[in-house]
Amino acid sequence: MDKLIWELKKQALPTEPPPLPTRLSSAQALQNKGDELRELARFGTAAEPALREQVAVALRNKGFRLGTLGRNEEEIAVYDDLLARFGTATEPALREKVAMALRYKGVTLGELGRSEEAIAVYDDLLARFGTATEPALREQVAAAKSARNRFRYS
Repeated sequence: MDKLIWELKKQALPTEPPPLPTRLSSAQALQNKGDELRELARFGTAAEPALREQVAVALRNKGFRLGTLGRNEEEIAVYDDLLARFGTATEPALREKVAMALRYKGVTLGELGRSEEAIAVYDDLLARFGTATEPALREQVAAAKSARNRFRYS
């Protein structure tokens, strides 16, 4: 009986995590199913760049979904979580997700009538990425400038 229990415990508690390709495939499968909560629970503390990018995408998607449900304060909190986790990242894919989170946060703050906070978020985006040369970041910068100007002149 003890041998059977030992074997069951060994199966239930792997000593090494699965290889990165397996973990990345699992993260992508969860993302494709729209299951950000499970993806974040499983991979939220991963150190590998590919998994970190999947976590950033999951956070962005979660925030966006909360916004479409009208749960704006929760949406902002998710974007803040993304910014706290990846705000200083140097990887291009993560920098893009940070810029997007800032932009979406600014939009949501504007929709809530919190214009000064929205402007501050757009200013943050412009300070971080205003001189970036990557097309994806340039797109976020252009959108932030446009939105910021609408607030300034409205």
